[in-house]
Amino acid sequence: MPVEFVVVAPRIFLIFLGVVLLVVLLAMILKRGNTRRKITALVIVLVVLGGVALMFYRPTVVSVGERGLTVKRFLARTVLWTEVTEATRIGDLSASEYRPTRRVVGVSLGSYRVGTFRLKDGGRAQAVMEQTREALLIATPKERYLFALADNDELVEAVGRIVEVSDR
Repeated sequence: MPVEFVVVAPRIFLIFLGVVLLVVLLAMILKRGNTRRKITALVIVLVVLGGVALMFYRPTVVSVGERGLTVKRFLARTVLWTEVTEATRIGDLSASEYRPTRRVVGVSLGSYRVGTFRLKDGGRAQAVMEQTREALLIATPKERYLFALADNDELVEAVGRIVEVSDR
């Protein structure tokens, strides 16, 4: 039976989108002009904000099963346990060489990070993070995965039932 962890973007993201919408509405009310053009502009802004919310506020689900570890955001990416070469628990991510330093592709908002990131050691990793204290690094011959979930101890325990997890 798989164990699932759901990672949701911080609410500040929705607040930011709400503020943008409020500014657009105030500008429309205060500005003189054609009502039809204002409504067209509002529809365009609503579609763009809806698309941004759909893309960036989507939850990420990390699932630990008997076959492997699956990360679902838009598409599901599965790492089979037979491919895993290393599973390491990192006690202090901020002082580690695996600390994400730069976003390549993805979302980074405070300690929330989802996507591909450049690490301090120069390599890349697929990251799913809610905090920056401790993490779990899963390495395969092709890619590295970095998980720093709010329930990181539970994630390490779930992975540790299947593969050996070393401490660093």
